[in-house]
Amino acid sequence: MSESKKPQCYHCRYEPSEVIVPDDLFEAAFCVWSCPRCHKENAFGAEPADFKFSHLEKLSRFYAGSLSLTAPLQPVRDAFIRNLDRVVALGKLPRMFNLHWENTRRAEAEARGQGPRVITSGPPIEWQPWPVHAVQLEPRPFSVDFLFGKVPIGSRFAVEGLMASMLIGTWTAFETLASDLWEEALNCHPQALAALSGDPSSWQNDNSSEGKRDEQKSGGGSGDKSLSLGLIQGHITDLFQQLGTLLRYRYSFQTLPVIRKAYGQAFSKDFEEIRGILVDTSFDHLAGTRNILVHRAGKADSKFQSQTRDCAHFSQIQDGDLVVLNGIIVADIMSKAITQAVKLLIAVDKWICDHPQDV
Repeated sequence: MSESKKPQCYHCRYEPSEVIVPDDLFEAAFCVWSCPRCHKENAFGAEPADFKFSHLEKLSRFYAGSLSLTAPLQPVRDAFIRNLDRVVALGKLPRMFNLHWENTRRAEAEARGQGPRVITSGPPIEWQPWPVHAVQLEPRPFSVDFLFGKVPIGSRFAVEGLMASMLIGTWTAFETLASDLWEEALNCHPQALAALSGDPSSWQNDNSSEGKRDEQKSGGGSGDKSLSLGLIQGHITDLFQQLGTLLRYRYSFQTLPVIRKAYGQAFSKDFEEIRGILVDTSFDHLAGTRNILVHRAGKADSKFQSQTRDCAHFSQIQDGDLVVLNGIIVADIMSKAITQAVKLLIAVDKWICDHPQDV
């Protein structure tokens, strides 16, 4: 249930004989101990770490470039950008917290008439009436990898959760984009797209091993295109311009096979560019990693192995293995999927512009 450890106080370097902490990862994440010498609280278990988080800090807003779209698609674009902004901002959070912490400590030191102390190697230092803290001296720049180079258990748990949240948020942004874009495309061009006459069989790829089963769950598997009276009643006056909104409920848009099927049925001609974007395996890598984080406690399963079969980051992962993420992996999966999502937005807009008869 618990075990004895020999840590060191971060403030005065006192080493107690032992500190009892829980084995449970979540409980340990919030475990602190009070130093008997300086009475300051300490997080437990600082250990070397290599999160490579700087790769996430460097993520840019390339997706927010000049995207000149037709008016109906502009709200879709704006929502997509804002959703991704929230995700990318998480990568900047450690630096912002560090800067805020530095500014606060410097202000406190100046108010006491003392400058900040720098912890160096050597014998234990005497306890001071204010917390002794480490600062990086100029011109050495701040490095998030240096900050996370040695972290307690709680910080490790939080940083891993931050990286997982960025992947999950990226999938949510894409899923929302895919459904909103499909709806608006059908509203703009109902005569061709709302017929749902396309053949979606060629819109899956080798990574989509669960494609057929997911398609059957989507609610759009049969040839029946009828709509309930309850759905139609609220759109009587503009029914023809709201077919995308009405037909959207035929698909869940929660899995890649269903998303691909929805687009495959809607786009029955001149669809090669859109199909080529949607079958790109970068979406499978994102979806597969998100699914094990949310549904499998981060452990690989057969579906994950199928979805990431061509992803170099996971080439050695076996069924049941815990998938360990770092900044390089997360940034690569995110960037590639976002790039394809931007291409999808542009390609659908181009298709609408090239087929203006119903706009």
